[in-house]
Amino acid sequence: MKKISKLLLMVILAAGFVGGLILIKRNQDSRGRASYSGVDLMVVSGVTKINIGRTIPVAVVASTGTNKLTGFDLTIKFDKTKLRVALVKPTTFELVLTEIDQNNGKIRVVGIVEGNNPDNFLTGAVRLVRIDFEGIAEGSSQIIVESGVNTNALTGYNPNGDDQGLGITSISGIDCTVSETVSPISVPAPALNFETKEGRDSSEDYVKK
Repeated sequence: MKKISKLLLMVILAAGFVGGLILIKRNQDSRGRASYSGVDLMVVSGVTKINIGRTIPVAVVASTGTNKLTGFDLTIKFDKTKLRVALVKPTTFELVLTEIDQNNGKIRVVGIVEGNNPDNFLTGAVRLVRIDFEGIAEGSSQIIVESGVNTNALTGYNPNGDDQGLGITSISGIDCTVSETVSPISVPAPALNFETKEGRDSSEDYVKK
């Protein structure tokens, strides 16, 4: 019974947080600069080229400076004809919502910080979520946080005011190239020749002797 009550509480809190992020997004759009500070959003990866059927792991990173990030609601876009989402994995935030829209080449992720101690909130370069994409067809695809009205929201700990919204200063992504898997070509090994007293023989003749 206690477990059920705890689960219900988490669901209620998560729903309230998502609703709060939606409200922040709308307020930012209606009031223009409705944020107390700004952060940079980046999609990064150590890989830029994969074969069909292989995956590329990417991380969505927020460069917050000294701002303490408490939550995010982001949409990442990609080319639906070249990639598909294979894995979504939380990093330093608890994911409360994941929506994969393969038909439109988008994935929405909502995450919150665990706990309520401001001393534990992260600053600097913060990994928000890891997403693995699988190559499904040849070509190039950009992977980037989508920009636009009512698209993204970030919240932070602001001890000096009521506004908890963080603005997005810049957005950058990566270009992933997907290639067709090439099967290795079997090449016959060259015949070995051995020197004998009678002259140069092929390896076959030498073995028979």
